[in-house]
Amino acid sequence: MVERDRVDVVAGVARGGVAAGPAEPAADRWEDGWARLEARRARLRLVVDEGTAARRFERVAVAEAWLTGADEALAALSGDLGGVAGEVVSERLRRVSVVAERVRATVARLAGALDVSAQWSVEGASSARAWLMAESGIGPGAAGRAVGVGRLVERFAVTGAALADGGLSAAKAEVLASVVLAKGRHRVYARDEAVLVAAAEALDLHEFTQVVRRWAHLADDELDRGEPAAAFERRGVSFAVLPSGNLRITGELDATGGAVVQAAFAAFDAPDPVDDDVA
Repeated sequence: MVERDRVDVVAGVARGGVAAGPAEPAADRWEDGWARLEARRARLRLVVDEGTAARRFERVAVAEAWLTGADEALAALSGDLGGVAGEVVSERLRRVSVVAERVRATVARLAGALDVSAQWSVEGASSARAWLMAESGIGPGAAGRAVGVGRLVERFAVTGAALADGGLSAAKAEVLASVVLAKGRHRVYARDEAVLVAAAEALDLHEFTQVVRRWAHLADDELDRGEPAAAFERRGVSFAVLPSGNLRITGELDATGGAVVQAAFAAFDAPDPVDDDVA
Protein backbone atom coordinates (compact mmCIF):
# COMPACT_ATOMS: atom_id res chain seq x y z
CA MET A 1 0.00 0.00 0.00
CA VAL A 2 2.80 2.43 0.80
CA GLU A 3 4.57 1.74 -2.51
CA ARG A 4 1.28 2.26 -4.37
CA ASP A 5 0.86 5.62 -2.66
CA ARG A 6 4.35 6.63 -3.72
CA VAL A 7 3.59 5.69 -7.32
CA ASP A 8 0.37 7.74 -7.23
CA VAL A 9 2.25 10.77 -5.90
CA VAL A 10 4.92 10.47 -8.57
CA ALA A 11 2.20 10.20 -11.22
CA GLY A 12 0.53 13.31 -9.84
CA VAL A 13 3.80 15.19 -9.97
CA ALA A 14 4.29 14.12 -13.59
CA ARG A 15 0.85 15.48 -14.46
CA GLY A 16 1.53 18.68 -12.56
CA GLY A 17 -1.41 18.02 -10.24
CA VAL A 18 0.45 18.04 -6.94
CA ALA A 19 2.61 21.14 -7.11
CA ALA A 20 1.13 24.64 -7.24
CA GLY A 21 2.57 28.04 -8.14
CA PRO A 22 5.88 28.53 -9.91
CA ALA A 23 7.63 25.49 -11.24
CA GLU A 24 9.60 23.62 -8.58
CA PRO A 25 12.24 20.97 -8.89
CA ALA A 26 10.66 17.51 -9.26
CA ALA A 27 12.19 16.31 -5.99
CA ASP A 28 10.63 19.21 -4.06
CA ARG A 29 7.23 18.63 -5.62
CA TRP A 30 7.44 14.92 -4.80
CA GLU A 31 8.38 15.56 -1.16
CA ASP A 32 5.58 18.11 -0.75
CA GLY A 33 3.03 15.71 -2.21
CA TRP A 34 4.23 12.85 -0.05
CA ALA A 35 4.08 15.02 3.08
CA ARG A 36 0.48 15.97 2.35
CA LEU A 37 -0.42 12.34 1.73
CA GLU A 38 1.14 11.30 5.06
CA ALA A 39 -0.82 14.07 6.81
CA ARG A 40 -4.09 12.76 5.35
CA ARG A 41 -3.25 9.22 6.39
CA ALA A 42 -2.44 10.40 9.91
CA ARG A 43 -5.83 12.13 10.14
CA LEU A 44 -7.56 8.95 8.98
CA ARG A 45 -5.67 6.89 11.57
CA LEU A 46 -6.76 9.37 14.26
CA VAL A 47 -10.40 9.01 13.23
CA VAL A 48 -10.14 5.21 13.29
CA ASP A 49 -8.37 5.24 16.68
CA GLU A 50 -11.00 7.57 18.15
CA GLY A 51 -13.78 5.32 16.83
CA THR A 52 -12.14 2.23 18.30
CA ALA A 53 -11.65 3.96 21.65
CA ALA A 54 -15.29 5.08 21.68
CA ARG A 55 -16.53 1.53 21.01
CA ARG A 56 -14.23 0.15 23.70
CA PHE A 57 -15.50 2.74 26.19
CA GLU A 58 -19.08 1.82 25.32
CA ARG A 59 -18.42 -1.89 25.86
CA VAL A 60 -16.78 -1.23 29.22
CA ALA A 61 -19.72 0.97 30.27
CA VAL A 62 -22.18 -1.80 29.39
CA ALA A 63 -20.07 -4.36 31.28
CA GLU A 64 -19.87 -2.18 34.38
CA ALA A 65 -23.63 -1.66 34.29
CA TRP A 66 -24.08 -5.45 34.13
CA LEU A 67 -21.67 -5.87 37.02
CA THR A 68 -23.64 -3.37 39.12
CA GLY A 69 -26.78 -5.45 38.76
CA ALA A 70 -25.07 -8.84 39.05
CA ASP A 71 -25.86 -9.33 42.75
CA GLU A 72 -29.58 -8.84 42.22
CA ALA A 73 -29.57 -11.04 39.13
CA LEU A 74 -27.82 -13.89 40.90
CA ALA A 75 -30.11 -13.58 43.92
CA ALA A 76 -33.15 -13.79 41.63
CA LEU A 77 -31.79 -16.86 39.86
CA SER A 78 -31.00 -18.75 43.08
CA GLY A 79 -33.82 -17.59 45.35
CA ASP A 80 -37.08 -19.41 46.09
CA LEU A 81 -36.29 -22.56 44.12
CA GLY A 82 -38.88 -24.73 45.86
CA GLY A 83 -41.41 -24.59 43.05
CA VAL A 84 -38.96 -24.46 40.14
CA ALA A 85 -38.86 -27.48 37.86
CA GLY A 86 -35.71 -29.57 37.93
CA GLU A 87 -34.90 -28.98 34.27
CA VAL A 88 -35.09 -25.22 34.84
CA VAL A 89 -32.72 -25.48 37.79
CA SER A 90 -30.37 -27.59 35.69
CA GLU A 91 -30.30 -25.07 32.86
CA ARG A 92 -29.79 -22.13 35.23
CA LEU A 93 -26.94 -23.90 36.95
CA ARG A 94 -25.33 -24.74 33.63
CA ARG A 95 -25.46 -21.14 32.42
CA VAL A 96 -24.39 -19.62 35.73
CA SER A 97 -21.48 -22.07 35.95
CA VAL A 98 -20.24 -20.97 32.54
CA VAL A 99 -20.43 -17.33 33.63
CA ALA A 100 -18.70 -18.18 36.91
CA GLU A 101 -15.81 -19.73 35.02
CA ARG A 102 -15.42 -16.60 32.92
CA VAL A 103 -15.62 -14.44 36.06
CA ARG A 104 -12.91 -16.56 37.65
CA ALA A 105 -10.67 -15.99 34.64
CA THR A 106 -11.41 -12.26 34.73
CA VAL A 107 -10.56 -12.07 38.43
CA ALA A 108 -7.20 -13.67 37.68
CA ARG A 109 -6.43 -11.24 34.85
CA LEU A 110 -7.40 -8.25 36.99
CA ALA A 111 -5.36 -9.63 39.89
CA GLY A 112 -2.32 -9.82 37.62
CA ALA A 113 -2.80 -6.22 36.53
CA LEU A 114 -3.24 -5.15 40.16
CA ASP A 115 -0.08 -7.00 41.11
CA VAL A 116 1.94 -5.24 38.40
CA SER A 117 0.51 -1.82 39.21
CA ALA A 118 1.30 -2.17 42.94
CA GLN A 119 -2.00 -0.40 43.70
CA TRP A 120 -2.43 -2.95 46.49
CA SER A 121 0.46 -1.24 48.28
CA VAL A 122 -1.08 2.21 47.83
CA GLU A 123 -4.25 0.91 49.48
CA GLY A 124 -2.34 -0.45 52.45
CA ALA A 125 -2.15 -4.16 51.68
CA SER A 126 1.02 -6.20 51.98
CA SER A 127 0.53 -7.94 48.61
CA ALA A 128 -1.96 -8.39 45.81
CA ARG A 129 -3.01 -11.65 47.44
CA ALA A 130 -3.65 -9.93 50.77
CA TRP A 131 -5.60 -7.17 49.02
CA LEU A 132 -7.81 -9.72 47.26
CA MET A 133 -8.48 -11.56 50.50
CA ALA A 134 -9.42 -8.36 52.32
CA GLU A 135 -11.55 -6.87 49.55
CA SER A 136 -13.39 -9.97 48.35
CA GLY A 137 -13.45 -12.23 51.37
CA ILE A 138 -12.09 -15.22 49.46
CA GLY A 139 -9.67 -17.56 51.19
CA PRO A 140 -5.88 -17.42 50.97
CA GLY A 141 -5.65 -20.42 48.65
CA ALA A 142 -8.09 -19.02 46.08
CA ALA A 143 -6.51 -15.57 46.30
CA GLY A 144 -3.03 -16.99 45.82
CA ARG A 145 -4.14 -19.03 42.80
CA ALA A 146 -5.80 -15.98 41.22
CA VAL A 147 -2.68 -13.86 41.62
CA GLY A 148 -0.52 -16.72 40.33
CA VAL A 149 -2.59 -17.01 37.15
CA GLY A 150 -2.53 -13.23 36.83
CA ARG A 151 1.25 -13.21 36.96
CA LEU A 152 1.41 -16.00 34.41
CA VAL A 153 -0.76 -14.22 31.86
CA GLU A 154 1.02 -10.90 32.45
CA ARG A 155 4.27 -12.59 31.48
CA PHE A 156 3.12 -14.87 28.66
CA ALA A 157 0.96 -13.37 25.91
CA VAL A 158 -0.25 -16.63 24.31
CA THR A 159 -1.49 -17.91 27.66
CA GLY A 160 -3.18 -14.58 28.38
CA ALA A 161 -4.96 -14.58 25.02
CA ALA A 162 -6.17 -18.16 25.52
CA LEU A 163 -7.52 -17.33 28.97
CA ALA A 164 -9.24 -14.20 27.66
CA ASP A 165 -11.06 -15.97 24.81
CA GLY A 166 -12.05 -18.99 26.90
CA GLY A 167 -9.80 -21.52 25.20
CA LEU A 168 -7.90 -21.93 28.47
CA SER A 169 -10.11 -22.40 31.51
CA ALA A 170 -9.28 -20.79 34.84
CA ALA A 171 -8.81 -24.23 36.40
CA LYS A 172 -6.26 -25.27 33.79
CA ALA A 173 -4.55 -21.89 34.05
CA GLU A 174 -4.15 -22.50 37.78
CA VAL A 175 -2.48 -25.85 37.03
CA LEU A 176 -0.07 -24.10 34.67
CA ALA A 177 0.69 -21.24 37.05
CA SER A 178 1.41 -23.54 39.98
CA VAL A 179 4.02 -25.39 37.91
CA VAL A 180 5.46 -22.79 35.52
CA LEU A 181 6.14 -20.09 38.11
CA ALA A 182 8.08 -22.43 40.39
CA LYS A 183 11.71 -23.51 40.29
CA GLY A 184 12.71 -21.41 37.31
CA ARG A 185 10.54 -23.39 34.88
CA HIS A 186 9.31 -20.19 33.21
CA ARG A 187 12.51 -20.27 31.16
CA VAL A 188 11.48 -23.54 29.55
CA TYR A 189 7.82 -22.54 29.33
CA ALA A 190 8.75 -19.59 27.11
CA ARG A 191 9.69 -22.16 24.48
CA ASP A 192 6.88 -24.65 25.13
CA GLU A 193 4.02 -22.23 25.81
CA ALA A 194 2.13 -22.76 22.54
CA VAL A 195 2.30 -26.55 22.87
CA LEU A 196 0.97 -26.60 26.42
CA VAL A 197 -1.79 -24.09 25.68
CA ALA A 198 -2.89 -26.24 22.74
CA ALA A 199 -2.89 -29.28 25.04
CA ALA A 200 -5.07 -27.39 27.51
CA GLU A 201 -7.65 -26.80 24.79
CA ALA A 202 -7.63 -30.44 23.67
CA LEU A 203 -7.58 -32.30 27.02
CA ASP A 204 -9.84 -32.44 30.04
CA LEU A 205 -8.59 -31.11 33.37
CA HIS A 206 -7.34 -34.45 34.71
CA GLU A 207 -5.47 -35.33 31.52
CA PHE A 208 -4.01 -31.86 31.25
CA THR A 209 -2.81 -31.96 34.86
CA GLN A 210 -0.94 -35.18 34.14
CA VAL A 211 0.66 -33.66 31.04
CA VAL A 212 1.77 -30.56 32.94
CA ARG A 213 3.28 -32.62 35.75
CA ARG A 214 5.19 -34.70 33.25
CA TRP A 215 6.36 -31.55 31.50
CA ALA A 216 7.54 -30.18 34.85
CA HIS A 217 9.76 -33.22 35.42
CA LEU A 218 11.24 -32.88 31.95
CA ALA A 219 11.77 -29.15 32.45
CA ASP A 220 13.55 -29.82 35.74
CA ASP A 221 15.83 -32.34 34.06
CA GLU A 222 16.61 -29.84 31.34
CA LEU A 223 17.34 -27.08 33.82
CA ASP A 224 19.58 -29.39 35.82
CA ARG A 225 21.97 -30.01 32.94
CA GLY A 226 25.09 -28.08 33.71
CA GLU A 227 23.19 -25.44 35.69
CA PRO A 228 23.86 -25.86 39.40
CA ALA A 229 22.49 -22.39 40.03
CA ALA A 230 19.14 -23.37 38.53
CA ALA A 231 18.97 -26.48 40.69
CA PHE A 232 19.75 -24.34 43.73
CA GLU A 233 16.98 -21.91 42.79
CA ARG A 234 14.41 -24.69 42.66
CA ARG A 235 14.82 -25.61 46.32
CA GLY A 236 11.61 -25.39 48.27
CA VAL A 237 8.89 -27.26 50.10
CA SER A 238 5.13 -26.78 49.82
CA PHE A 239 2.31 -28.04 52.04
CA ALA A 240 -1.30 -28.65 50.97
CA VAL A 241 -4.15 -29.66 53.28
CA LEU A 242 -6.33 -32.19 51.45
CA PRO A 243 -10.14 -32.39 51.83
CA SER A 244 -9.62 -35.52 53.94
CA GLY A 245 -7.54 -33.51 56.40
CA ASN A 246 -4.30 -35.20 55.38
CA LEU A 247 -1.27 -33.08 54.63
CA ARG A 248 0.51 -33.40 51.28
CA ILE A 249 4.18 -32.39 51.24
CA THR A 250 6.05 -31.80 48.00
CA GLY A 251 9.36 -30.16 47.29
CA GLU A 252 12.98 -30.36 46.38
CA LEU A 253 16.01 -29.90 48.66
CA ASP A 254 19.74 -29.85 48.16
CA ALA A 255 21.84 -32.68 49.52
CA THR A 256 22.43 -31.06 52.90
CA GLY A 257 18.81 -30.06 53.45
CA GLY A 258 17.61 -33.43 52.27
CA ALA A 259 19.84 -35.22 54.76
CA VAL A 260 18.50 -33.07 57.62
CA VAL A 261 14.87 -33.75 56.67
CA GLN A 262 15.49 -37.45 56.24
CA ALA A 263 17.10 -37.63 59.68
CA ALA A 264 14.18 -35.76 61.22
CA PHE A 265 11.65 -38.11 59.68
CA ALA A 266 13.69 -41.12 60.69
CA ALA A 267 13.71 -39.94 64.30
CA PHE A 268 9.97 -39.22 64.20
CA ASP A 269 9.05 -42.52 62.56
CA ALA A 270 10.20 -44.78 65.38
CA PRO A 271 9.48 -48.51 64.87
CA ASP A 272 6.42 -49.96 66.56
CA PRO A 273 7.25 -51.48 69.94
CA VAL A 274 7.50 -55.27 70.16
CA ASP A 275 5.52 -57.09 72.78
CA ASP A 276 8.47 -57.26 75.20
CA ASP A 277 8.77 -53.46 75.19
CA VAL A 278 5.16 -52.83 76.15
CA ALA A 279 4.78 -52.07 79.84
